[in-house]
Amino acid sequence: MIGFAIPAKARHADAAEKFIAFFLNKDRLAKISTETKNLTPRSDIPAPAVLADYQKELIAAGDNLFLPYDDAGAVAPEWVSNVWEPLNGDFFNGKLDAAGFIAKLKSETVKLHKNA
Repeated sequence: MIGFAIPAKARHADAAEKFIAFFLNKDRLAKISTETKNLTPRSDIPAPAVLADYQKELIAAGDNLFLPYDDAGAVAPEWVSNVWEPLNGDFFNGKLDAAGFIAKLKSETVKLHKNA
């Protein structure tokens, strides 16, 4: 999912707003779904077939949506910095397969909690 924020004291907030409107244009943003096979923040852009059920769940959740990683940085910053981010990088860079990623998440999380 894609999102933007404009700091309250941004010097060029109006330009940032124009960029966001440009980027989130339906026709332009639809390519994220059709070409990269990813979800968009617009419910009026159909998800790629492989993510269609997931998009329905996100839309149905509305404001009640909470993703596990949303609060991880506030609740467990050491875990995010020392476990999740390095292993996520290794997984996406092909250094770990799915099974290795899960195994390392488990072992590194256990190790972090033992040292806490």
